[in-house]
Amino acid sequence: MTDIRRPVPRPSPETTEFWEACRQERFQMPQCRDCGSFWFPPSAFCPQCWSLHWDWREASGSGQLHTFVIFRRQYHPAFPTPYALGVAQLEEGPRVLGRILTDGLDRLHVGLQVKLVWDHTGEWNIPAFQPVYDSGIEEPKVMGILKKLSG
Repeated sequence: MTDIRRPVPRPSPETTEFWEACRQERFQMPQCRDCGSFWFPPSAFCPQCWSLHWDWREASGSGQLHTFVIFRRQYHPAFPTPYALGVAQLEEGPRVLGRILTDGLDRLHVGLQVKLVWDHTGEWNIPAFQPVYDSGIEEPKVMGILKKLSG
């Protein structure tokens, strides 16, 4: 059986610092020094006021599920089905796309609280999301599966 590799990021000049922070399990976003806005994905200027004055800031990674899709058809051999991708509306404002790591796909719904977790893929740490229920963060059984995939 061939070793199936998962796709990995290809950093651009605008995203290199973001991906370097992710390697250290730090989730950072640009924040404008002039208007205070956070944005994602990273770019050279603030999309709100067009300022070129901004800094990288640590983000909470907490938010709500804005939308999601459950894939039941396999489009890439490294991603066995079913799995979910979602867009989280972060507390800081931006919306971020990521895998939703859960065994409870049937419990996903718009407005669900989510928390950033790390999906380890070889040398990369990819931002992903995990549901937060009343009892706290869900303890997924998928972590063993992820270790096998990142192998």
